[in-house]
Amino acid sequence: MTDGLSHAQVPAQDVLAFLSDPSVGLAAEAQAAFALGTVLGRDPEPHLASLADLLRRPSAPLPGRALATLVLGMALERDPEERMGPHPLAEQLGPPWAVLGHLVSAERITDPVDRALVLLGGLVERDGLDPRVVLAHLGDDDWQMSVGERALVLLLSAALRPPLAVDAGTFLGRSAAALALSSQRVTSIDWGVERGAHVTGLDRVDFRCGRAADVLDEVLAAHPECNLVVLDADHGAEGIAAEVEAVLRHPNVGLRAVVVHDVDMPSCRAGLASVPWDDRPQVRGRSLDFISGTGGTGGVALLWVASEDPTLPT
Repeated sequence: MTDGLSHAQVPAQDVLAFLSDPSVGLAAEAQAAFALGTVLGRDPEPHLASLADLLRRPSAPLPGRALATLVLGMALERDPEERMGPHPLAEQLGPPWAVLGHLVSAERITDPVDRALVLLGGLVERDGLDPRVVLAHLGDDDWQMSVGERALVLLLSAALRPPLAVDAGTFLGRSAAALALSSQRVTSIDWGVERGAHVTGLDRVDFRCGRAADVLDEVLAAHPECNLVVLDADHGAEGIAAEVEAVLRHPNVGLRAVVVHDVDMPSCRAGLASVPWDDRPQVRGRSLDFISGTGGTGGVALLWVASEDPTLPT
C-alpha cells in the first residue's frame, strides 16, 4: 500500500481521508480489504477471519466503505496510541460517555457516520460483541434506515446498555431486534396490531399497540430509567411533535438519548420546527441534522434529555 500506510502510523481522520480520496482509486472492496488486512495482519483471530470470508462472497453485507470504517474502529481499539481513549465527559456523566463523548464531538473524526462506525467497531473489539451479528444488522436492507443510521442505533444501545429502550414505529421489527442486542428490555410501539407479529418471539421485546405519543406517555411515566428512545412512527407534523413532547414530559434518570428518524421529510421537519426548544430546558443537547437524509426521506435528529444538568455539545 502507498507509502507503507498503516493504522498505527497515522491518525484515524487521515486514514478515513485516504480511504475516500478519489485520486487513490480504491474500489469499495479494496477499501474494506485494506482495513481488514490491517486487523488480520496483527492478530488473525477466528472471528475477524470470518469477516474476511464475508468479503469473498458475491455480495458483502455492507458497502465497502462502511465495512472498512467499522473494521478500522476495531483496529484502532487494539492500538494504545491510536484508540479513542475515554472522553473527558465520562468524568462528569459516567462510563457510557467514555465512548459517547466522541460521538457528540467532532474533534477527531468530522463525519458523524464515520464516528458512529468507528466507535461501534471499537465497542465490538473492546466488549467482545460478535461482529457477525453486528454486520448482519448493519447489512439488513429490511431495516428501513441507512447504514449510518443503523450504526448510530447499534452504537447508542451498546454504549448505554439500556434498562429499557423504546422503539416507536415497529414496522418490520428491525430496530427492536437491534436494540434488543444490548438492552435489558425493549418496548416496541405501533398503531397496527399486525405489526406485533414482527417482534413476537424476540427475546426481551414486548409490543404495545396504539398511537405512539399516547403509549410513550404511559411507558415513560412508569419507567424513568429508560435511557434510549427511537422515534420512527407518526411522520406527520403534529404526530412527530406530539411524540417528542411525550418524551420530554416525563423526568428521567440520567441522560436519555432520543433518535428521531426521517427528519428529511418535510412533515417531520415541520413537526420538529414547531417544538418550542427554547422553552424545553430538559433538552440538554440537540442536533436536528445529526445524519443527513437523502432527497426528502431518512436523516436523523439526535436529542439528549435530562431532568437536571448537564448541557452537552450540539
